[in-house]
Amino acid sequence: MVTTSRFHILGAGAIGCLLAHHLRQANYPVTLLLRNSESLLRFGSANSITITPTFSKQSGVQPIKTKGVEAEIVDSKETLSKIEHLIVTTKTYDTSLALSKVKERLTSNSTVTFLQNGMGVYEEILNKFYGKADQSEIPKFILGTTTHGCFRTEPFQVTHAGFGRLLLGAVDPAQRNTSQVQQTMKAFSQLDLEVQADQPFEVLRAKLLEKLVVNACINPLTATLGCKNGILLENEHSINLLKDTCYEASQIIQAEVGKTVTNLSYENLEKSVFEVCNATLDNKSSMLQDVSAKRKSEIDYINGYLVRLADSHNLPSPINRMWTQLIKAKTK
Repeated sequence: MVTTSRFHILGAGAIGCLLAHHLRQANYPVTLLLRNSESLLRFGSANSITITPTFSKQSGVQPIKTKGVEAEIVDSKETLSKIEHLIVTTKTYDTSLALSKVKERLTSNSTVTFLQNGMGVYEEILNKFYGKADQSEIPKFILGTTTHGCFRTEPFQVTHAGFGRLLLGAVDPAQRNTSQVQQTMKAFSQLDLEVQADQPFEVLRAKLLEKLVVNACINPLTATLGCKNGILLENEHSINLLKDTCYEASQIIQAEVGKTVTNLSYENLEKSVFEVCNATLDNKSSMLQDVSAKRKSEIDYINGYLVRLADSHNLPSPINRMWTQLIKAKTK
């Protein structure tokens, strides 16, 4: 039996396709919002999303094809229906432009879930599109973070290489019990992705900040050295760079949230950085992939976000500022 709540997904990359697959497995209607007519034609040819789960390490893993996913062009000139539940999985720097194309389809009864790398997109969207809006015009925002590892091999074909978990929480605690937010949380809770839905925002924010620091340490260093994550552990100089970046980041985070949040102490953050490095020895960070392909990176929403936080607290941030400028210089 198909439910009535339709999910639109903005960003048909690895995470977007993974969520579309699992939402369809849970019998939710899903629509991918695609960039242009060429993407729509490619999707029409495939007529499915293919997920290959390799995280189990079992031999002979078979790809799983999911049919029944719909698609439309994000800036279609046709009169389109309002969006009930929007999931945003675009690159951080593409979010503002992409969301501008569907903003008129969002209402105060819509939920918008951001599931991306880095931090700062929610604040950017709120200021740009809803800075002067009445509360009755603003959608209900949800933030999420995931440790699932997946990558796209072809358009609409994804390898799910690392099984992790997915955490979600409403930004506004007063909206946690609204029917719209509860519908979104119920849907995510039914996905076979180790979902922890409806997290208190302070818990979720701590996880977002922890992941931010891990990415701020690993991503620019691998992108600069042109190496996989595990190589960082083979050299005392790269290990020291990880530690120095982590220490500076921890000082910035503690100025923002206070030193009483013990799981964001330098010791715990450093432990997380090295645990992730050890768990992803053969991985190429997304920033390394972007730099190698001469694509724009998400540095402004990772190390750049830490620099902006530091500035707001009148703290120096020479290491994170250096990483931000260096990666921008490499991708210019």
